[in-house]
Amino acid sequence: MDAFPSTYQEQQHERALQRANKVCALDQLPVDLWQITFSFLPLSNMCNVFTVCQEWFRIGEDAMDFWQMLYRTRFQNKAHVPLDLPQSVQGWKAWCAHRVGLNMEYSTRTKMWKRNTGNVAFLHDQQVSSFTADNIVSIRGEDNLPEYNGTGWHYFEATIWGQASVGIVSLQTEDHRRAYGYNSRAHVGWHGVSYGYHNDDGRLYSNISGSRYAYSHISYGPEWGNERNATVVGCGYNLQTSSLFFTLNGAFLGYLPKSVAIVQQPYTAGISLHALGSRAEVNVGREPFTFDFDLFCKEETSRGVADRTPIH
Repeated sequence: MDAFPSTYQEQQHERALQRANKVCALDQLPVDLWQITFSFLPLSNMCNVFTVCQEWFRIGEDAMDFWQMLYRTRFQNKAHVPLDLPQSVQGWKAWCAHRVGLNMEYSTRTKMWKRNTGNVAFLHDQQVSSFTADNIVSIRGEDNLPEYNGTGWHYFEATIWGQASVGIVSLQTEDHRRAYGYNSRAHVGWHGVSYGYHNDDGRLYSNISGSRYAYSHISYGPEWGNERNATVVGCGYNLQTSSLFFTLNGAFLGYLPKSVAIVQQPYTAGISLHALGSRAEVNVGREPFTFDFDLFCKEETSRGVADRTPIH
């Protein structure tokens, strides 16, 4: 007797049974395996995926453990709970959406390109024609450095190959904007208003007057930077507490001493590359920070302003 279906209807019935068996096999996958699969999707596509069926909605859209896992795997190097996060699905969703939405446009002469991760990379490819000018190129954000999800803190990290200065520069006036960016050949901290951590001497340069080259500098941290190995320099500030700090390869270097006044103005990221071939890549929060900034923010809420003792 022929074991194969002999009619069109029987063939259709057999195919339907095969499809049903496949669906049953998918339904038997563990929930955590589904969640890991969903975590590879862009956040913008997840809402559409979770409307496919009630089961996907339950294990994805409506599951707090999924959004916790997503935040920690995409945006943290360490599994610390973020600052004051409500213990709800909507709270975790909001944190994920906040991190995905962190973007920055830049003004610079250097070659610039945006990576798939959201970070922006820069290459110093500008040779100065004048024999008297320093071969420095400047990179400046076009907008205020984003506040980190209502904490009052602003933070970014720059991965540097070569010699550079990293810090924050003012956007208060048009003169402040012109001091850094496309036409500038100044290190961060030389022109006002700005604060910059320099690689060659480990000193902190600051200019709070607004006049060019009216800067002062203090001993701050170790020297850093070379062409072969990447160095991650972070900078964070909080205007509510007049606090400014830097990190180096994930290590907290301490707050600036009270002798360095923090001018209450809007700031953005500033990087100056010193020599031809130097490179930088800037992360404003789309990728995990090397420094555990979530834990830092959490600990800061339990400390008073008086407890923020500078290391100097």
